[in-house]
Amino acid sequence: MHELTSDELSIINVFLKSCEDYFNGNSLEVLENYKFHIVPTTEEMEERGIIPKVTFANQRGTDYSYRAFCKEQEGHDYLLFYVKIPFLLFAVEIISNEKHQWQNTELIENKIVCNPDTIEIPNIVEEIILTTHENKENAKKLISANQQKKIKERVEKEIKNNPNKIKSGSIIAMRKQHDI
Repeated sequence: MHELTSDELSIINVFLKSCEDYFNGNSLEVLENYKFHIVPTTEEMEERGIIPKVTFANQRGTDYSYRAFCKEQEGHDYLLFYVKIPFLLFAVEIISNEKHQWQNTELIENKIVCNPDTIEIPNIVEEIILTTHENKENAKKLISANQQKKIKERVEKEIKNNPNKIKSGSIIAMRKQHDI
C-alpha cells in the first residue's frame, strides 16, 4: 500500500461528492458506481473462522481508513474505504477489482446479506481487523500501569454496583480484556 496519488484523491473526492449528493437528494442512483459491503464482526464469525479471533477489536474496536493498491506497486488497482464500529465493518469499494472477492456482503436493495453460512470475504478484511487490534494494543502500551489499574478498578466498581450490567456486551468484553 502507498500514500494516495493525486488521481486517487480525485476519485475519493468524486465519491465524497456522490455521497453528499445522495444525502441531499436521497437518490441511490448517485452511488451506483460503488460497491458497499457490510461484515458482522461477532463471536459467531470468529468461531466459524471467517474473521480473526480478536474479540475486543471486533466487538469494541473502532477505526476508519482506506486501503489503496496501485498497478505499479501491487500489480492491480484497488481502493477501499472502511469504517469499523463495534460488531460491524462497513466497506466501500471506490475502485473495485476482481482480485478482491466479496460474497453475500454487498448492500443491494431488497437483498439479504450477512448470513454467516454464505459470506466469503477477501483477505483485506482480516488485514483491517488485525490492524484495528494492533492499533488498540499500541494505544494500550501508552497507558501507564497506574492508569490501567484505575481503569480496572472502575470496571470492577461498576460491576459490583450494577450487577445487572454484567450481561452487557461492553462489560463482558471489558471483563475478558482485563481478566476480571
